[in-house]
Amino acid sequence: MLSACDVVARAGSPAELLGASLDVAEGESVALLGPPRSGTTTMLQCLAGLAKPTAGRVRLDGVDLARLEPHELAATRLRSLGLVFPGDELLPELTLVENVELPLLRMQIPADLAREHAAELLARLFVGAGANRVPDAVSVGQRQRTAVARALVHQPRAVLADDPTAGLDSWHALALFGLLVATARDAGIAVVVATHDLELAELADRVVELKNGRLVARPSTRTSIR
Repeated sequence: MLSACDVVARAGSPAELLGASLDVAEGESVALLGPPRSGTTTMLQCLAGLAKPTAGRVRLDGVDLARLEPHELAATRLRSLGLVFPGDELLPELTLVENVELPLLRMQIPADLAREHAAELLARLFVGAGANRVPDAVSVGQRQRTAVARALVHQPRAVLADDPTAGLDSWHALALFGLLVATARDAGIAVVVATHDLELAELADRVVELKNGRLVARPSTRTSIR
């Protein structure tokens, strides 16, 4: 489980958090809804251990991330977290499948197994035909799906995605969001996705909204995909 308890983030943060709390279970997807500079990115950074809150606790499987040494935190992120940024952040000199297999290679998974797992996941996310191309040779949608595959390939405990559908039209955005939610649910991975799009957010199991630095549950008006 990923848990944030009474998180406060003020000085030096893109936006303030004032006692935000959130618990996410295995296989559950939570959409973090809010406009730009509402605090969604700050919340994700705190959940990932990329930013240290001024107060409160962030726990992953009961471990307080703030208490970890830098090398322990880096190892935890590599093993237990998958991150998706607003841009795809793919390495341009590597093919799509090489980008996806990187987390596995860093975990010292044998190269042949890493390649097999990466290729299988890309195929599931409908990128198989372009797996051996470099990012500049494929569409924006393929690059974004590859970024999602890279976040999922090592079967982390949680995936944190900051506006993963940026730059996509509404149809492709809905498709990618749905694939992320469904794939993570099947693998028992907790997912938190920051978005400003309510239509996308309604694909998640639960929607929470950041208002004035605090998280507020938002009643769902749409049945989540199963």
